[in-house]
Amino acid sequence: MLSVIATLILIVPQFIDGHTIGAIIYPGKGQFVKAQNLLKELKARGNEVYIIVGDNVEIEDLHDPEINLLQFKSRETHGYFEAADWQRGHTLSVLSQSPGVKQTGIFDMVNTFSNLTEHLFNYTEDMLKDEALYRHLEDVLTMDLMLMYGYPFWPSAYVFPYRHGIPYVTLTTTQLHLYAGVPVSIMPSYVPNQGFKWSSKMNFFERVFNFCLQTILPAIVLPDIPKQFCEEHVRNKQPRTFKEFLRGSELWLLTGNNFVMEDPLPSLPNVVFMGGMDTRPAKALPDDWDNFMNQAPYGVIIVSFGSISFQLTNEIYKKFYMAFRGIPYRVVWKYKGDLPLRDVPNDIRLEEWIPQNDLLGHWNTKLFIGHGGNEGQYECMYHGIPMINFPVYGDEIHNAERVQSKGFGLTMDIATFTPEELIDNIDEMMSNDSYRAAIKTASAIFRDFPLTPQQTAAYWIEHVTKFGSSHLHSVAEYLPWYQYFMLDVIGFLFAVAFIVCFVISNFVFYYYYKYCARRTLYMPLSPDKKNN
Repeated sequence: MLSVIATLILIVPQFIDGHTIGAIIYPGKGQFVKAQNLLKELKARGNEVYIIVGDNVEIEDLHDPEINLLQFKSRETHGYFEAADWQRGHTLSVLSQSPGVKQTGIFDMVNTFSNLTEHLFNYTEDMLKDEALYRHLEDVLTMDLMLMYGYPFWPSAYVFPYRHGIPYVTLTTTQLHLYAGVPVSIMPSYVPNQGFKWSSKMNFFERVFNFCLQTILPAIVLPDIPKQFCEEHVRNKQPRTFKEFLRGSELWLLTGNNFVMEDPLPSLPNVVFMGGMDTRPAKALPDDWDNFMNQAPYGVIIVSFGSISFQLTNEIYKKFYMAFRGIPYRVVWKYKGDLPLRDVPNDIRLEEWIPQNDLLGHWNTKLFIGHGGNEGQYECMYHGIPMINFPVYGDEIHNAERVQSKGFGLTMDIATFTPEELIDNIDEMMSNDSYRAAIKTASAIFRDFPLTPQQTAAYWIEHVTKFGSSHLHSVAEYLPWYQYFMLDVIGFLFAVAFIVCFVISNFVFYYYYKYCARRTLYMPLSPDKKNN
């Protein structure tokens, strides 16, 4: 009885000690889902939670009864990358086989980053200029902590908690923490850039390129906060740079990293790896779905390309359709294409929406085919389902590589694949038990953790809300880069070694010329040499 009471004390939310926690999240559906899951966990632990969001933002399931909304007048209606025209144009630019469409180049990327930064500056400016929101936070509501979505091209967001004197933690899927020097042990020699097809085992030229990407490129591409912007919206405080704001984060919550999916990375206590934050057990399927799954004699393949499902070309849809018609497995396909598919067999089920997590948790699911999205991969890993990935852009390229390097699946080129190649790879995945064995082992390891990623993040958020984070930070975060890499020490030792070698060599030459060379020069000739 006492043990039960002790357990309840540990797990029952402590409402008396609850805090008020707000969140400023990039206005995109995926980012809001992550934040909502974390805020719900914090709510369950007795905290009061809020999301600050523009009143025009169009996101499905934005209004959650467990989460309070603080809205401000905004010009923006969605995240920059949520726009259908941008998604379709960028997707097509990646498909090198699309007629008349060029591939994305470096100048296109810089232009995209510039437009994105301007878009997010406008969103932040609307938030900072909203007088009703300002007065509410100053006079009515006292925030104990702010959850920030750390996006490389959204530096202006950090001005908001700075103005109100609210400590903050950073939630991010990117390697933004690298630019702040937070996890001081992470080095570009074995931590690949997430935008490229590299694993941790890079060759020499990959390491050279990776070093440039992680050290030089951010200084050129990443925006900073204009001094006048900070001065305009923050009174009686010194303006800060983006890097200073990043270093001021109490915690870093990395939603794209977990050492089961990624290679292990040494880090610091203020960096929390919480990849797989949206994973959860499968629920029972409705009868029509359950019957379709149960009656598949050879198993079921789940196919979903997330938000880009309606952006792919008709040619690509045709190739997928031809491949799926040539296999004995049933297929559940999240399909939003414009191409009307005729004579669809009963073994292929086309739907605009599918209960993906619940389907992946079904006993008869054998394989998942997708674009390499981070959360989709973690759902597959959680349920032990092998994958075939068709990365399109962004971190999907890195995600697909990590799955293949871990033996969880295969990677294919969405622009050049043929139906025959896809059928061959499906046969390989189904006949080779090593893929399923590898990901089943990873699933068992992931599920063996004592806390879920949401619980881990919530614990650390409450910890720094109570005690701050000074005991979690390392002095190394504030060292100049040349001291961090010990270049000054190495240079000093080389200089000492050079001076010592110089002195010794000069002494040797001096001794030689003064004693040995002169003796040889003035040595008398022997009688034999004289006669000659």
